Amino acid sequence: MCGGVSRWRWGLRRVRTGRRSAVRDAEWRPAPEWTATTCPTLVVRGAQGTMPAADAARMPSCRAPGTRTDLAVIEDAGHDVHLDQPQRLYAVMAGFLNSLVCSAS
Repeated sequence: MCGGVSRWRWGLRRVRTGRRSAVRDAEWRPAPEWTATTCPTLVVRGAQGTMPAADAARMPSCRAPGTRTDLAVIEDAGHDVHLDQPQRLYAVMAGFLNSLVCSAS
C-alpha cells in the first residue's frame, strides 16, 4: 500500500524477540512527503541491510507518476553502505548525479 504514515510498524512481541528480526518483519509504509516529492531521487540499499528487498523495490511505485526514482543495491554492504562500500556508493551517486546534469542540458 502506498498511502499511510512514515514509520516501520511492528508489534511489541516482535521487538522483544530482537531488533533485527523485528525490522526484517516490519512493513514499510511511505511518508506523505515521499509520495508527494517529484524531484529525481536515488534510493540506495545495502544487499545485506535490514530493509527487505521487496520494500525497497516497492518505493518507486509509491511516488507521483512520472517521477524518477532510481534504486541501487550495493553488494557486500549492510545498513551502513557508506562505511561498508564507500567507493561503490560514490560510483552509484556520481552516476546518478551525472545523469541529472546531462539530462538537464
